[in-house]
Amino acid sequence: MEENVSDQLIKQRVRNQFIYYFELMSSEEEILEYQRKAPIAYVAAEIFNHWDDFYRLDNLSYYSEPVFSKQEFLTLQEYSEVIEASSKEINIREYSLPDLLKTNSIQNMIIKARKCLKIMEIRGKMDE
Repeated sequence: MEENVSDQLIKQRVRNQFIYYFELMSSEEEILEYQRKAPIAYVAAEIFNHWDDFYRLDNLSYYSEPVFSKQEFLTLQEYSEVIEASSKEINIREYSLPDLLKTNSIQNMIIKARKCLKIMEIRGKMDE
């Protein structure tokens, strides 16, 4: 049976994925726990790739009201700039995950993720 899913519902699911992502990226302990629970995963790459799964620079109008507030849209853009800078500054293959988390680039991502999470939590997760 084929499910007919509205664009709005898909956007709500994407929004919730951003919140899950910021919850993970806000905590070094959670990132390390993710690695412990999924030892086969390359978590250093996942923290970059997961973002790319949901944030698309080529379609910024997608992150619009009513699912994304203007403030949320701006915070997604700001985080995108931080993660883009981090991806250019460091080679993740040169670090163990604990050492990677200590780098200035990743620390900047963690700090920004905490700020983004606070903004996204104002309206919280949406029904799926």
